[in-house]
Amino acid sequence: MKFNLDTNELFTDEMKLIKKLACPYHLDEDHFEDSDSFSKKCLICEKKVLDTENFSDKALEDLIKKNPETCLSIDLNQKNVTIIANTTKQKI
Repeated sequence: MKFNLDTNELFTDEMKLIKKLACPYHLDEDHFEDSDSFSKKCLICEKKVLDTENFSDKALEDLIKKNPETCLSIDLNQKNVTIIANTTKQKI
């Protein structure tokens, strides 16, 4: 997987968009409780937040196709995620 820090978009290794991550609450780890080994529960909205470290590109793609509202968590130090950033800068 590849995660764009500038846009908060998660892509497959082939650069196919999986999901743009956007939480209206901008929460940190203190706002979650462990649910199971693959997810956490948000203490604010009570949604399940899946840990992307346990999924392949294909598995996440399939999951998001079935349920686009699924919340995802990415640790920037995950072994299965490469951090990318936009290389073009806007001119003013």
